[in-house]
Amino acid sequence: MELRRLAAEGGDTDRVLEEATGVGVVVVGGRRIGGEIALGEHGAHRRGELGVRELVDEELEEALELRGVSAQRGRQARGIDVRRLERPYLELQPVAEPLDPSEHAHGVPFREAPVQELDIVPDPGVDVPARVDELEHEVRRAALRAQPPLRLDGEHTLDDAVGDEIGDHAAESIRRFGSLKSMSRISPFRALRYDMEAAGPLQDLVAPPYDVIDADSHSVLWHQSEYNIVHLTRPVSPELAAENLADWREKGVLREEPEPALWWIEQEYTGPDGVARKREGIAGSIEATPYSAGKVLPHELTHADVKELRLAILRATRTQLEPIFLLYDAEVPVEAGGGDPVMEVDDRGVATRVWRLESDGVDLDVPFLIADGHHRYETAVAFREEEPTATHTFAVLVSSRSRGVEIFPTHRVVREVGVKPFGFMTSIWDTTSLAMYQTGHFYRLESDDDLDTREIERYELEGVEYTPSAEKAVQAVDDELAQLAFLVRAPSVGQVFEYAARGEAMPQKTTFFYPKLTSGLLLHPI
Repeated sequence: MELRRLAAEGGDTDRVLEEATGVGVVVVGGRRIGGEIALGEHGAHRRGELGVRELVDEELEEALELRGVSAQRGRQARGIDVRRLERPYLELQPVAEPLDPSEHAHGVPFREAPVQELDIVPDPGVDVPARVDELEHEVRRAALRAQPPLRLDGEHTLDDAVGDEIGDHAAESIRRFGSLKSMSRISPFRALRYDMEAAGPLQDLVAPPYDVIDADSHSVLWHQSEYNIVHLTRPVSPELAAENLADWREKGVLREEPEPALWWIEQEYTGPDGVARKREGIAGSIEATPYSAGKVLPHELTHADVKELRLAILRATRTQLEPIFLLYDAEVPVEAGGGDPVMEVDDRGVATRVWRLESDGVDLDVPFLIADGHHRYETAVAFREEEPTATHTFAVLVSSRSRGVEIFPTHRVVREVGVKPFGFMTSIWDTTSLAMYQTGHFYRLESDDDLDTREIERYELEGVEYTPSAEKAVQAVDDELAQLAFLVRAPSVGQVFEYAARGEAMPQKTTFFYPKLTSGLLLHPI
């Protein structure tokens, strides 16, 4: 049989019947049906109608009963709702009285509903039950197919009860990673820390993170004290680092805290922009989970050779020697430390103070973003795969809403380029745009990219050096040590969160979180 275009015959292109319309059925040899068919029993107002699908030119070999025509576009794919019959013939009776449009299940405004009697005869040449079972299986399979996730940036209509359940709230600076939020915990731990009576002044023991120490600084720190942390973080070999750590613990140079605790870290500094700030965070133990779990988000790519060395040191020492710097988009969940700090040190113009916090741990319902320490974090995850008991790693967590959090740019000093940049000369450095300095002149470079560091990659840079100081970048060009300098703008914290939530990596040295965390204050045994 063939179902004719009922609504078109009734005069409405949206397939809403304006007048009483009969059902025209013609017996055809192929028994083909053109249209959209919904099989199986389903209520008129069921949410999220599943099981509706296109069956254009499909064969149907069983008697069907017309149930209704949708009056609302999109609710039932504007199709014909039919149900299987238990017998091959049916006489369709006229409706005795008009239906009230407001009470009709499908809202079709019939004034009369005369229905023509007709015989519906199945094709005897087809196995009817088998074919219908096949169609029902296809419909059920479509209904069980995974539904697309909600938009990650949230909808206002979901901001309350539904949003609380699925974690799809809109946020000022972060999008959820995935469709379900996962609780993350900052746990107390028994820290290893220097006993200054045995080790000497703390000023001689601390250092910057391992990856920002150049050869000259390493030599100075190495000879500054035999107990300086670089003997562990930048050792001659992983084995020697393990020997030193064991020796220091035996001598009482490093002592383990008697009870687990969290720690409040405060850093006062003046940034490259000349502005004084204070940044505060919580030092604690977090679970080392793969990025796919959505609890910790990266924004940079890592290098296998670096991770290989860090993993070798971790295997040998079984201690997290330096913290990872993490951001979270929420208010600070604990009170700042009070009284006198238990540790205080000034290292390269950054004053760091540490307080012990009595706490059983803190739960946060937002993911953590790695600001600094991607290699260290991925090493911890890899080590956990080797050692299932090594479930946690060491981190300092800072609220991204803190006024002390700032990302500074890292400018590029370039020996030469493969593609010549084109820009507009300006009298001074235009800090509101991507800029270039060459032969004593500043240029403004037009860009549609939201990341300056990605835009300049198209110029095929060669012989690149990096500096957070625009003055030093310009001076290098004036001293003819480089052909030109690209003066880039730093991304916002919100941009970094958004890239991380989308799983996109930023170009190398796009973010410069200053200051770095001081190494040597606390160590995290595994």
